[in-house]
Amino acid sequence: MIQEFSDVTQKDAHRQFQRWRRAHPTGYFINRKSGTTYLLHTALCPHPGGTEWGVDTGASLTRKRKICSNSIAELYTWASSCGLSLRPCQNCAPAPVASDYVAYHSAEVMGWDYRRATKSFHFYSHKAEKFLRRSIGCRVWVITGTRVGAHIRYKLIGTFVSSKVRRENDGFGILGVGTPFHPPLEVSGLPWLKELRREQNRFSYGFNRIRSAKVVTELQRLLERHGREPVPQPDDDLHYTARDYSRALRQIKPAPHHKRMLQAHYHAPERTLTAKQMSRAMGYQGYRAANRHYGELGKLVAQALRCHLRGHLPLWALVTFTQPHGEWHWTLRPEVAKAIEQLGWTGDNATTLPEEVLVTSDIYEGAVQEVKVNKYERSSAAREECILHHGCKCAVCGQMLADVYGEVAQGFTHAHHLRPLAETKRKYRVDPVHDLCPVCPNCHAIIHLKSPPYTIRQVRNFIKAKR
Repeated sequence: MIQEFSDVTQKDAHRQFQRWRRAHPTGYFINRKSGTTYLLHTALCPHPGGTEWGVDTGASLTRKRKICSNSIAELYTWASSCGLSLRPCQNCAPAPVASDYVAYHSAEVMGWDYRRATKSFHFYSHKAEKFLRRSIGCRVWVITGTRVGAHIRYKLIGTFVSSKVRRENDGFGILGVGTPFHPPLEVSGLPWLKELRREQNRFSYGFNRIRSAKVVTELQRLLERHGREPVPQPDDDLHYTARDYSRALRQIKPAPHHKRMLQAHYHAPERTLTAKQMSRAMGYQGYRAANRHYGELGKLVAQALRCHLRGHLPLWALVTFTQPHGEWHWTLRPEVAKAIEQLGWTGDNATTLPEEVLVTSDIYEGAVQEVKVNKYERSSAAREECILHHGCKCAVCGQMLADVYGEVAQGFTHAHHLRPLAETKRKYRVDPVHDLCPVCPNCHAIIHLKSPPYTIRQVRNFIKAKR
């Protein structure tokens, strides 16, 4: 039975908690460490002190609530139902880290699809009761397999902590409470799934312990990311050409901020970036906005292509997903990049102020006059890489154009060359991070009021002096 002690809800919580520890020396309790991580202790763990500690001093152990039970499995189940993770205390080591199990449901073998999971899970198995009972208190990952033609599509339904095993007909039911994934995550083709299939002999064992620590780590990462940001799905082959994408993009007439997202992605190193990098380039406050807006564009493109997403994220129509270092990376599909070139959307028409050198000193208005200028060529790729690194907040006044003009100006800014091109008189290798910085059009115009241009610091001082 779960018991909770907290100063917030009880007047004498500390004394009651110490009394419970003395009455249940073989019990367990958990307390919050940080975020959603809780520490698991034995009742007599020396970490919080002895069972008489605090009685005379008036100190309290229950400022942070304590969740207590005689059953370690019950605490694991409670934590799972609340979306929390448990770690054993290093002082008392109440139990080894619980093993992880995989529960594989084959619709072809069982004859029915696994029902859509709620927080209450149920899995049917023909394995021996003694083996199944070892899973009590352990985390179970539910994976389903459905045959589509010659291939099997695998989906991660959810995860739960096993709390009970009961006899059902000629087998046993494993019950528990946990976290369902809505919709189920498509995991076909992911590296960790291939390793798990080899370990589990193509899932012929049905319900079995996971031995690979690497697989468990990847599953835990999926669980931690679930609910915080959309989890990208693995890539399948799309058989659309650059012409198809070009026709689709022309048809949907993307909004200015959508077009700038494509340009930022096109000019990214190896045409690969993360949601955080896209957010920085567009001036969004967090990666969720990049996910949402880029996902909207992906959905529009998929609809124009009449592409069935088959449970994938909408962004799948534009990019492929990889996870090299724990963070999902988006790589622009080559056909999409080619379509951007065909449409002339690469952004090669620089949006920075041209440093022009006029040959004539005559001034006319209204009349048509031929004017010779020296225009120094700029690299749009360098501009995009600068914005990917620095974001689009003006380095002088600190404003973003989207704050003034709204969505139409999202991701738009100028890139100022800290080393004026007119002074170089020749082509040189530019460092987008150190040679360029983002500035708004107004500040950029002020910088170039004289030659050589004002520095960033000088224009900042102009603004401070006016204030």
